[in-house]
Amino acid sequence: MLSLETQGRMSDVFMQIANAERQIERCRQQLAEELDFEPYTAFRRVDRGGNGYLSSYELTDFLRDNGILCTDADGYALLRLYDSNADGRLSYSDFMNAVLPRTEASLRGRATARSSYYVGPRDRLPRDVEYHLSRVLEKELEGLRKIESARLSLSDRYDWNLLDAFRNVDDYRVGYVSPDSLHAFLRKNGELPTDDEIDAVYRYLDRDGDGRLSYLEFVDGVSSAAGNGRGDNSYSRYAADRSRHSETSRHFHDDTLFRPSRSSFGSPSRSGSRSILASPTRSRFYSPSRSTYGSSFRLSSPLRSRATSPGRRASPTRVTVSSPSRLRASPSRLRASPSRLRATSPSRVRESSPLRETASPSRLRATYSPSRSPSRFASTGNLGASTSSALMKSPLRANDEAKLASTFKEQINIERELESVKQELSLKSDFNLLDAFRFFDKQGNGKVNSYEFEETLKDFGVFPVRDEVYLFIRRYDRDGDGKLRYSEFCDAFMPVKAEYASILN
Repeated sequence: MLSLETQGRMSDVFMQIANAERQIERCRQQLAEELDFEPYTAFRRVDRGGNGYLSSYELTDFLRDNGILCTDADGYALLRLYDSNADGRLSYSDFMNAVLPRTEASLRGRATARSSYYVGPRDRLPRDVEYHLSRVLEKELEGLRKIESARLSLSDRYDWNLLDAFRNVDDYRVGYVSPDSLHAFLRKNGELPTDDEIDAVYRYLDRDGDGRLSYLEFVDGVSSAAGNGRGDNSYSRYAADRSRHSETSRHFHDDTLFRPSRSSFGSPSRSGSRSILASPTRSRFYSPSRSTYGSSFRLSSPLRSRATSPGRRASPTRVTVSSPSRLRASPSRLRASPSRLRATSPSRVRESSPLRETASPSRLRATYSPSRSPSRFASTGNLGASTSSALMKSPLRANDEAKLASTFKEQINIERELESVKQELSLKSDFNLLDAFRFFDKQGNGKVNSYEFEETLKDFGVFPVRDEVYLFIRRYDRDGDGKLRYSEFCDAFMPVKAEYASILN
């Protein structure tokens, strides 16, 4: 059971979340009211690499371009806050969720309905749009620092425990925190939250939008970056220190930040960097003037770009293997080894033409071997590409593929529902794995056979058939003896999420 002091600190965490989210929402509304603001254009402004997603370094560079002091850890914390699929980058939908209003649907709709406009790799948005967009991210950082400071103060308590804290807020033991439960908990600890503040807490913490906080969402809300395994202690202490000294480290915007000078833009090497594959002028072997194929085929074939890596084109040793005239003789010779280039006579070079390579489909299939790279084999010509696509064609018919996809989808839904039931079971105060195993192990020999499992289920009012019991035992029986040991029994009831599994361990 948590002490009153610990409960008071936990309520302070929720109030910090509510205040931060309300301030951020006001900044989002001010940004959306700007007539020159269009979400996709703003996304391309931050995405200096032009790869369709935002990294933590691009977020950091954008803030620094606008005079906001931040570190790489701040950029990573911002990214992690809105990274919906935890892939370490922000997609366009994640960016929209971060910068568009959440309480004003009409304002959000007007912002998304505007026409986009071009922003170059070194251009800025209009002054007001640039200011308000950076202001949204700055408020996100300030809120993160204050919330992290409150979380650290809570985690320092001697009696702090996540499960006890969740049960303290979940008065009705329903396995989730409803808005009414949170409101009652805050009032019990001396806070007088309004409905807007409760809504702000759920906008910030409710990731799936179901109007309630699950145990995992609750843990993410009250645990510090050091306490929940999603960060390190250095960032947590840094955020707390920045929160205490926010007045001295705050940088205000002025007109000098928006002067169109060369120094105000990012580093040319960073903002203007491009892949070698994306630049036809950087290629030394496959320039349009030297290749015997047409330029349209060279630009439209993805297999050709995969067959030649930047390291091979940039290697000085491969350039000096043969003269430029021999390299221009035949495209197929570029894929040969250096020893073959030296051993081949000029007459044999003249014999290897593109017509001979694409003359017979049977010849291509006869010379193909599994040990040979498919990309190299397909890059000999248009016919080779079509042959490669035929080789990679699925052996299933269209209706069989649809049935297979439907089976996988059904399996995913079953596993998701099973995980949800396991999570709810782990939150029951009177459930533990050892007592449950002893309930099934009627003979007390440390193993549960199919007969014991079936009879126990009948005591619960569940009457399975023999095949269902056999399939259940077979799924979790690792040693294949037809019985479930205690460790195998635990695997059957243990949730996948570490936060829920730690409750049962």
